[in-house]
Amino acid sequence: MSASISRLFFSHSSSKPSRKCSRSNRCDYRHRKNTMMLGKIENWQDIRELVLMSIGTDKGRWWAYPEFGSELWQLRQTGKVDGNTAGTVRQMVLDSVQWLIDDGLAKKIECTAERADKNRINYRVIVTKPDGKDIKVEDSWNGI
Repeated sequence: MSASISRLFFSHSSSKPSRKCSRSNRCDYRHRKNTMMLGKIENWQDIRELVLMSIGTDKGRWWAYPEFGSELWQLRQTGKVDGNTAGTVRQMVLDSVQWLIDDGLAKKIECTAERADKNRINYRVIVTKPDGKDIKVEDSWNGI
């Protein structure tokens, strides 16, 4: 990807105002210089949320970066789950989270997918952080 997706999530442009509120709910807007909007990714919960967001967002539907997300919505339009669907889901999941490796937030990402029933594919994503720690994200995709 040409732009750093993590920069879209975590950096805040110095030209945009930030809102700071006091206890009395009085808010003022100030410009921040190179500050982090959401903070650094330092725990696995953040990575897990990014994985789930990447998979669950329809590719082309996010205003900030049209290449973000997965193409699982296109697969759902076919209306069928067959013997090849698990492999297709696996590849689409891997494609949607590749930016984590590209941006240095993950060292390796693995995915397995298997057909659970007539219309459901279960998948498991294992993200290996640069320090070697792993996190598992398990979910299912429903074809209809």
